[in-house]
Amino acid sequence: MKIKLIFLFISLSFGAGRFALAVEQNQNEKKYSYNEGFLVGNAKSISIDKLSEDQITTGDWSVDVYLNNEFIYNKNILFYENDKGQVVPCLTQEDIDSFNIKPDFLSLITSNGQCEDLQALSNDVQIHLKQDVLRLDILIPQAMVEQYARGYVPISSLNEGVSALFMNYNVNGYSSRSNGEDEHSAYGNISAGLNLGLYRIRHQSSMQYNQNDKFQHESIRTYVQRAFPEIESELTAGQSFTSGSLFDSFSYTGAELATDNRMRPQSLQGFAPTVRGIANSNARVKIIQNGYTIYETNVSPGEFVINDLYATGYGGDLIVEVTEANGSVSTFIVPFSTVPGLLRPGQIDYSIVSGELRGPNTSSNIFVQSTVQYGLSNILTPFVGMQYSNKYQSGMLGFAVNTYIGAFSFDMASSKAELNNDKIYKGARARVTWNKDIQATSTNIALAGYRYESQDYLSLYEADTYRDSYLYNGESINPRRAQYILTVNQNLLDYGTVYVSGSLQTWRDNLPDSKQLQAGYMNNFKGIGYSFTYMKMYRNSDQGGDNNYMLSVTVPFSLWYPEQNTTLTSSVTRSDANDRWSNNTSVSSSFGEDNSISWNATASDIGRSNSNFSGNIQKEFSLTAINAGYSQGRDYKSFSAGANGALVVYEGGIIPSRYLGDTFAIIEAEGGEGASVSSWNNIVLNKRGQAVVPSLMPYQYNTLYLNSENMSSDVEIDNNMAKVAPYAGSISLVKFKTQKGNNITYRIILSNNKSVPFGSDIYDENNNKVGLVGQGGLVHFNATDEQGLVFVKWGDANEQRCKFSYKIKINKEIPEATCYLY
Repeated sequence: MKIKLIFLFISLSFGAGRFALAVEQNQNEKKYSYNEGFLVGNAKSISIDKLSEDQITTGDWSVDVYLNNEFIYNKNILFYENDKGQVVPCLTQEDIDSFNIKPDFLSLITSNGQCEDLQALSNDVQIHLKQDVLRLDILIPQAMVEQYARGYVPISSLNEGVSALFMNYNVNGYSSRSNGEDEHSAYGNISAGLNLGLYRIRHQSSMQYNQNDKFQHESIRTYVQRAFPEIESELTAGQSFTSGSLFDSFSYTGAELATDNRMRPQSLQGFAPTVRGIANSNARVKIIQNGYTIYETNVSPGEFVINDLYATGYGGDLIVEVTEANGSVSTFIVPFSTVPGLLRPGQIDYSIVSGELRGPNTSSNIFVQSTVQYGLSNILTPFVGMQYSNKYQSGMLGFAVNTYIGAFSFDMASSKAELNNDKIYKGARARVTWNKDIQATSTNIALAGYRYESQDYLSLYEADTYRDSYLYNGESINPRRAQYILTVNQNLLDYGTVYVSGSLQTWRDNLPDSKQLQAGYMNNFKGIGYSFTYMKMYRNSDQGGDNNYMLSVTVPFSLWYPEQNTTLTSSVTRSDANDRWSNNTSVSSSFGEDNSISWNATASDIGRSNSNFSGNIQKEFSLTAINAGYSQGRDYKSFSAGANGALVVYEGGIIPSRYLGDTFAIIEAEGGEGASVSSWNNIVLNKRGQAVVPSLMPYQYNTLYLNSENMSSDVEIDNNMAKVAPYAGSISLVKFKTQKGNNITYRIILSNNKSVPFGSDIYDENNNKVGLVGQGGLVHFNATDEQGLVFVKWGDANEQRCKFSYKIKINKEIPEATCYLY
């Protein structure tokens, strides 16, 4: 950062027309060329070759390391001067190991003490530093490097974080008066955690207060987790919930070891097919989905395999274009639709959980549940599951398929349960889902169906809760017969979007069917959004359903006043159930620095002289957020107030925050008070140079930037960018290196009244390079001491170096000093 500012200073001091700069930039390097013909006077006495390319002084530098244009890590690397007078990075054996070089080529790399000579690997190896962003590019021929999926993060680069304690809190209080009676209540919940290395302890609980029952505390769950990225799995022990991916989800106390899909590279998360093809030459392969190019690469002659496509929405068939070296193009189609359960070829998802069920009326019987899914091919993903306890057994077998006519998932599950009425209940359930994205018409259709083949099918949780409470009275223990759900989404391009969804559930024992239909249309006209919604719910088979209609319009004031973020929303509703019209109008906006204050006001009329008004306001601080609300209607009025925030306790102290996700970062930059974190509103470093970034993506690289605009001018950040790839649930400590000193500006001249040559190097008393001499002897540098000596060099001879004394000047005038030869 310092050297970048110095280069900027020199460029400005040269003046228009005195300095010619040509910049040539390609994918991997950035070069500058300076026309020496514009140099006059004693400026010609020095070489400006060092200004013609990115260079760096010797020492440790924190750089972002890129291998073949893919970021791999941020690291402090020693830069030293080799026997050719070049400043080059010292790459250690640890660095070489992280470059994923194939074993057959490792023997070609030679060692120079602690530094490895990577360029001995091949003449095509390139090592280049982009000094302005401290980016070290290392280019190695692809044939020498193991290939990994896009977004791959080596386990060695994952940040396990620091030991720390944190807590999210949310408290709200309510006071109301209705029909002459007052009521007061309060509610609060906390989500706390303790990190010790890779072990993460979590706790959630809530507390309620009302004037009748007073205080009530409830512990929701407490558990500990640890990640095992070597097997893409996570261990959970304590009180938690099953995933519900195959069997129904339920709460338990026990332990689970299961696949964590987040540990896979982002390009391998979710389902996307593997694309295989044949190229007859060095060809370009382009993959198109829904009219957009989602992937493009170059391949060598022969068979090619592309298995790291990013998962995209509902899917949509892939059109693969292969452009040969002679310009000929061939195409083929790979079907792509997705349903829950589909995995990429070769992927395995599993779960093993054991413990006791949690919930009202549950028993203490130990259960075991296990599921396995395997991506057999682009087309087929089979899966199997089992549940077992002392008086309950269940098995499941199914598969998910990806075809030209859509994606299907089908499974059968059977159960055997023994209840306390000495009767054994056996039953079966079938489930099918189908999803199809029709590109030609921009239509998506999703269908799900459940069929209970007998009345005695029970889930594990149902069997456990029925065991002590069920008494046979002649009715089915499980009266469900079937359930069907259909959803259709139709994109009309410039004419909006239409959706229709419906559900039907049938029952045994002459119970009435449950039916529901919903349809809607959404569009906008010159920025004004509008929608129409229709819903019909059938109460029973003998009576007609209730019809509900709603028309809504949203008007953003920014259409006429760009600086405004006020929005007006109005809706009209008609309900047959109560035979009345109602309308609702609300206005919302925000203001203040970073729009940290938001408010809304709503007026409603639900007919029959029943009108009400409500409003609320919220203020977000960097440490917490507070809110207040008021509402009033016929015969009632109420007031509410609340606050939410978080605290982090670690070895560096206590840091308040507005909120915390499960994976977050602590930033430290000594002397960085006032600096802000880019892309995060209202997060500013405190007096100790600390701040909390409340949410990070686990197992992926997250880039953090510091904006030093409001920071003290006496503090400089060496590099204001950092990348971190955290474990899920970790608390990463990200330190930005700063230099605190005094900004010194002088105009210097030699004792013989000659000017000091432009471009001369400036060194402090510890022989650290701190700047360059600009036009007319103008110098600017940062010094830790208020006074001292500075050395200037423009060659190796005695008459090509001088020194001068500096002292901080309070006035704004630029002081002058004589630089004496030494």
